[in-house]
Amino acid sequence: MWKDPLGQSAAATLANARQEERLAAAKELQEQHAATTKRIAKLEAAQKLAEEEKKAEVAGVRAELEVAFSNDKAKADDLARQSKDYLQEIVILRDRNEELESEMAKVARVGKREEIDFAEEVRSWPGIWIGEKLPRNGDYLMAFADTAGNALEPRMVVDNKDKAAVAEADIRKLVRDARERKLAVAALVTHDESQLR
Repeated sequence: MWKDPLGQSAAATLANARQEERLAAAKELQEQHAATTKRIAKLEAAQKLAEEEKKAEVAGVRAELEVAFSNDKAKADDLARQSKDYLQEIVILRDRNEELESEMAKVARVGKREEIDFAEEVRSWPGIWIGEKLPRNGDYLMAFADTAGNALEPRMVVDNKDKAAVAEADIRKLVRDARERKLAVAALVTHDESQLR
């Protein structure tokens, strides 16, 4: 059988060309695969870096929030303590205010210092009776006392004055007070004679 050397050569050339194409395609695929693998590695590294940065940011934000929370909690605790202290102080001040109001009410009932001094002095006088501080119409009622210490008639209204000068209006008021109590005698008492002008 006769063989065509040209046909064999063409077939071998064609086979070689196909083989070269396959090798070139395989090489191109390998290069693409290497480039893709390299790109995937870069993307994975970028993703890992992004995740680490995100974790670091979250940790930083969490730390900041924890510090802010602890600061706010400390402030709230301070405010609660201060409120408690203020409330206790208010209670103490209210109690003290009530005590002062009570003392002021006693002083208002008893009278001014010169009135208190006068009453204490009169109580030390034998044979003299003096009543409690009057709420109006003079300072005190005063009279001679019997042996049992009871007031005898006539009683008199006594008004204490401690100012630079006793005015005519003070005398009119004393006379009016005596008339309102239906008393015939009234006395005006001062610390010093120079006050009676």
